[in-house]
Amino acid sequence: MDSRVLRHSALSFNINPRFAKFLLSDLKSKSPNSLISDRFTVLLWVNVIAFLIVSGLFIPKGMFSGGESDGFYAQMFHVIGEDSRSSPLYWVHMARFWAVSPFFAAHVHNILPLLEAVLMVFFLLPVLTVKFGEKRPYFQVLFVYLPLLFSFRSVLVMCAIAYLFICLYGSERSYIRLGFSALLANLSSGVVLPWLIIAMLCRKRLARFYRFFNLIVLVAIVLLAFSVVQKFDFFFGSASQGGSLIERNTFSVSLANQQYLRLGLYTSLLLAWFLIVLNCFFSRQFRSTFSVFFLPIVVTPLLEGLGFVSFLIPICWYFMGVTNQIIRSDQQRWQISRIQPE
Repeated sequence: MDSRVLRHSALSFNINPRFAKFLLSDLKSKSPNSLISDRFTVLLWVNVIAFLIVSGLFIPKGMFSGGESDGFYAQMFHVIGEDSRSSPLYWVHMARFWAVSPFFAAHVHNILPLLEAVLMVFFLLPVLTVKFGEKRPYFQVLFVYLPLLFSFRSVLVMCAIAYLFICLYGSERSYIRLGFSALLANLSSGVVLPWLIIAMLCRKRLARFYRFFNLIVLVAIVLLAFSVVQKFDFFFGSASQGGSLIERNTFSVSLANQQYLRLGLYTSLLLAWFLIVLNCFFSRQFRSTFSVFFLPIVVTPLLEGLGFVSFLIPICWYFMGVTNQIIRSDQQRWQISRIQPE
């Protein structure tokens, strides 16, 4: 901690500065994060290795396991076709291709599924290792098993929303993570709209941490708006071909296809979101900090795609107590900022 802050903290409590420094250094040496850092690393890599073993030997899967029957797979092949540039969504699909090109190459060249599992670990590492305040939640290492439960594309859009949450509230921030958040959000039209809403609502907070945030968002809007416009045109302009908005939302599709496990997951997420909304009403501190992130989820159940499930990781972080830790850290920073130099 800065010596100037230590000195003014000691003076404000009328404590000898040397004694205050001793107390703070002692607390730092005994902080939970410093004591468990090695344990956390061991726990993390044990679970990563377990995931790679299970994914490589027992449940091999990849980004394009569905083959030609997968619409996303057809999009990626269309991008590399000669007539693809004539499509109004060419740049949207090209951005999606850039995001998943390592997985696409592994699939085309019939490389072992284990390589794709390793790639998924790299995308998940920022989520697995992020610190909120001075702590890393133990349970977040379990996110490494998400590719076994969901499609790889679903996990990547979960990473997109999780990256945005980290950019807003995490202790470690980077332009690369914000850029990948925008890029991965483009993998599903149902994620684009809530991502843009959150980015706009949190513009002041993000601009404070990222000097070129407005430029990043401008590029993201130009790229992602094509997908949003196309999706709304599909629903409202040609509903006779693809079905109405209500008929194609996640809940209706799951019920119509008798995917009751998927429907149960969506229902559980919806109930969890309602609990978060209630907290927004009853806690002023939570509302002022997190309502701009969690309230836009309301638009996702109405859309098709992966929009609703993409918020799984932040919702889990909420129940791990991460939001309370963030509020406490913000309060501590605010108190330190009130200390004026001599």
